[in-house]
Amino acid sequence: MQVERPLFQIPQENIRTDSKTGGGKPPKYIGEKSDFEHHKLQRVQELDRIFSIISTDEPSIAGPDNSLFFEVEFHEEALSKSVQPRKLLEASNIDVYSQRGERKFFASATEENLQSFRDSVSGLTLSDNKHDAAYLSAVTSIDPISREDKLVLDLGEETEMKAFLYFADTLSINECKVVHAMIERQDGVSSSNFFVAESGAKVVYGKFSRSFVDAISDPDPRIPIDKIERAVDFVFPQSIAFDCDFNDIELRDLTGNAVVGVVDSGIAGNDLISPFLLGSSATTGNLSHGTFVASRTIYGNNIEHQIRTDNTLIAYAKVVDLPVMKNGSGDPKDIISAMKDFLENPDNAHVRVFNLSLNSENPADVLAGKKSFFTRELDALAHKHKVLFIVSAGNHDTAKMLPFPACMLNEISRITSPADSLSAITVGSVTDAASTRSIALFNEPSPFSRVGSAEIYKPDVTHYGGNLDTYFGCAGIGVNGCDIQNGKISESVGTSFSAPLVSQIAARLYDYLEATNRDKRFLTDLTKALVIHSAVYELPDDSGIKKEDVSRMVGFGIPDFSRSISCAKSEATFIHTGSIGQSVEIKDKEIKKTKHKIRVVVPESLVGKDKKIRVRGTLVYTPPISVSGDVDYSLVDVACNLYFINGKGNKSSAQLSSGTENYRSKWNPVKHFEKTFTAYSGGEWEVWLTLTTRGSLDDEIHVQDYALILTVEDVTSDPSQRIDLHSLIKAEHREYVSIESRARIQVQ
Repeated sequence: MQVERPLFQIPQENIRTDSKTGGGKPPKYIGEKSDFEHHKLQRVQELDRIFSIISTDEPSIAGPDNSLFFEVEFHEEALSKSVQPRKLLEASNIDVYSQRGERKFFASATEENLQSFRDSVSGLTLSDNKHDAAYLSAVTSIDPISREDKLVLDLGEETEMKAFLYFADTLSINECKVVHAMIERQDGVSSSNFFVAESGAKVVYGKFSRSFVDAISDPDPRIPIDKIERAVDFVFPQSIAFDCDFNDIELRDLTGNAVVGVVDSGIAGNDLISPFLLGSSATTGNLSHGTFVASRTIYGNNIEHQIRTDNTLIAYAKVVDLPVMKNGSGDPKDIISAMKDFLENPDNAHVRVFNLSLNSENPADVLAGKKSFFTRELDALAHKHKVLFIVSAGNHDTAKMLPFPACMLNEISRITSPADSLSAITVGSVTDAASTRSIALFNEPSPFSRVGSAEIYKPDVTHYGGNLDTYFGCAGIGVNGCDIQNGKISESVGTSFSAPLVSQIAARLYDYLEATNRDKRFLTDLTKALVIHSAVYELPDDSGIKKEDVSRMVGFGIPDFSRSISCAKSEATFIHTGSIGQSVEIKDKEIKKTKHKIRVVVPESLVGKDKKIRVRGTLVYTPPISVSGDVDYSLVDVACNLYFINGKGNKSSAQLSSGTENYRSKWNPVKHFEKTFTAYSGGEWEVWLTLTTRGSLDDEIHVQDYALILTVEDVTSDPSQRIDLHSLIKAEHREYVSIESRARIQVQ
């Protein structure tokens, strides 16, 4: 495919690697040393309370070998040096295995080891062992795991429920099987099965009575269940069909090999879908939602308009049907199992992008900072199989209770699982039509689209998903898709129908990049980075939405395929993919290279007091996740900073600010920055990446793949004075090779 101004590849010689320095400092005592005896006595009393509980009758479900399970809380000053407060515990064979709250960690030990720890704490003196006293000063409580910390979701009024029971991470598989056998013998357990999840969590899934769940959530240290998550089925809304009397529609031949796996209710193989459906179509169940989603994946937005214009439809991608819903709803465990089976089949290796237009209706787990089983498994599958999931942000009906846009910022309008997935691209909705009765203006966030928060930077992007009128209907202001019947078009609204537009873009990008003969291990991260980097959004001037709230509703904006693979005349976009954390041998020592310094040229033509340049970057990586932790969910961070090497050769920071334009939150696998510079004085830029690991990766050599996109743009106030930066880079800096693709792809 010929692109007039393609992207540039950053040459390998522009990449420098380095390692972290520092460490080895002695532990610092936290608090007043005069309070040490009181602090020590509190910890001893807490341990004695644990021993008091286990002196009672043994619960019906208990762990092996007198194992005890409890939670340890650390002082906030110790969290930045998380290895230090653990040392005293680990020296007594106490496993600290999962961070479940802002300062809380779950831990386990045998009764004998915990008693030994209690005795050592009781005999500890500040004068004889300053280091251990400092470690103990970081421990602010040791308690049984509370009922509130065990339960992910409120149990509600149900007398029986489906639930996931998570075993403590420290139990072996055989030990879990022994405990599962105990569970199966209990009253109130109608069905259950044990399995090891993709995340590594050891889980029992089944149907349990409320009394049984109440019993195992009891704060008894002998019960080896440290998390209980009520399972909620996913439900798909149905669209409304209308007869358009279309005959003999011409279907344009598809160019390229873009393909999307549609994880949905099933796809009906009608005349408009079948030519672009790989494999068989679904034959049973209510297929309207899956068919609607598939048609928007294939043809994009404005299907009815395309047909009315010249009786033609242009296809941009093919689809594969992954029907996972039964009778309009889907069990989360069954959906994950179906996806896992699909991904492990080598015949499906050509499908790397998947659309999931499904969501839980309850935001409680996300609001509580918890990751659901489904979200956790999606992220684990994305990391293991290097695939990209496109997930709808979800819909709310808060507009029935509150005026727009206040309804968007209400707590119950927050995103729901699996829209909180770290590795997925979460898609919100904006309107592409309005009327005198519509709730939102043209191009405003849709009044039903779920939103993120200051702590949760989701959705990632947005696209067209329709509008609502004041009667909460969508006639004439919704979006179109194919109905299950031939000759009929459906109209509906929802983030379910904005997500497939982004899935199509992502699949086309993956196909385009694959044809450049790039290393496939980086293609998913690079695809995601380009989707996000291409996204733009401008709020209507007469909108009542505050600018500081926009990113919570639309993320980075609306992505565009053509914009993601090409440059404007006044800009140059550079890409780099790499792996950080590799070890090299230096003087007979293994040194882990945890820093990458990536240099990009900024031509002298941009120097001058009248010149303004904008530098914009996007970094994406797919991290491994913790087995069951929530706060320490992502085990990898790649920090991203921008440095300027001036004409004198001195390094200075670009002083990136925090906020929506410079989103660089730690442990989030998407980093984005943007800054405009005036009176530029020349030189080169360096993007510095720094790798940090935690949890189970602390003692391992971990290598993290990543993709970086960097755009340099001349934004001088007078457009006539802007230079043709792309041509200049191509002519004078030939070390930056253009990214050319051999793919034949239809451009919208």
